[in-house]
Amino acid sequence: MENILNSLANIIKVLVATIGLLLAQFLHGSLLAMESVETAFQAFSPSVQVTSQLMPQGTSQSNVQSNVQSNAQSPKTQTPKDSTRRYKGERASQKLNNLPNTQTTTSQISAANVIVEAGDKSVSSTEVKAASQIVKDISLPTLNTVLGLTPATKISIVLFSSAKTYGNALSKTGIDSSSIQSMISDTGGVTVNTTIWIPLYNIEDNSDLTNVLSHELFHACAASQGYGSQLPIWINEGTAWRIGLMAQQKVNPQKASSEMAYYENEVRQAAQNGTILSLDVSEKDILNANYNVEYEDFMAVEQLTKTYGVATYKTFIENLKSQSVDNDFQKAFNSTLNAFQSSFSKSLLISEQKSS
Repeated sequence: MENILNSLANIIKVLVATIGLLLAQFLHGSLLAMESVETAFQAFSPSVQVTSQLMPQGTSQSNVQSNVQSNAQSPKTQTPKDSTRRYKGERASQKLNNLPNTQTTTSQISAANVIVEAGDKSVSSTEVKAASQIVKDISLPTLNTVLGLTPATKISIVLFSSAKTYGNALSKTGIDSSSIQSMISDTGGVTVNTTIWIPLYNIEDNSDLTNVLSHELFHACAASQGYGSQLPIWINEGTAWRIGLMAQQKVNPQKASSEMAYYENEVRQAAQNGTILSLDVSEKDILNANYNVEYEDFMAVEQLTKTYGVATYKTFIENLKSQSVDNDFQKAFNSTLNAFQSSFSKSLLISEQKSS
């Protein structure tokens, strides 16, 4: 009886999230795509089954259930607002040319050109294997299917267990101390070129880890292909968010849909208040914004995929290996990059003014 009641509760939660997404689309011309409504109904399966798929072979079902229960009882609850801060904190790393090597204790090869490593002794082999499984089963297939993107060179993913070990590693990068403190408390992941650092203590659950790994792997794969640094911030971050959310939906569609609804509402509130930023704003403006600017970037990418098709966006990304961003963008979307950047935020502003 208890299992039946839990299943009914999950169904009700998913229906509420789905209705919210449908109303957002009806009332505001929502730009959310990614088959959010369709994948939401996959949440009817118990979360224990999803978690067990991400754990390495040999892990007992009782251990999986124990992990799920401990997560549910944990006093740490990360709201979408906290998630905004973690992505803001990683921007300090963009001043770096590389991340220093770390003394790894355990490593696991996920696939060709991708290796997951323990950044300190407290990261267990189980955690390394679980992250490696996510990369192999979800992150890389999503990148390849959606964008035709694969790692062209070796990508290292280093996991840290605590704020102390992560902070010690960051102190060797040359980042100023104030930025280090922000990154210790806020970031879910940092990528410089083809090296990714993940502070596990800031990750709430497997779906969150799947999102972060997939998000950061887009940055690393783009860098390995040679065009990562050429992308405008909004394309770079908007595409990374798209990949992260799509991957997260495969693990916990209910959570992904809820966060998407939360962030879209935040962006549209900024449009109603007249504080919406254009896509080509400065780093300073992004960091001082009162809403998640990177989700606005994601909405812009979603508009391109909705208007021109996911296949066209995939071709746009694939052609970046041989074409400039400006030329590739104009060929794919029949618009100059500057024209789209200036028109997108204005369209949000006009849309919200008409609906208010």
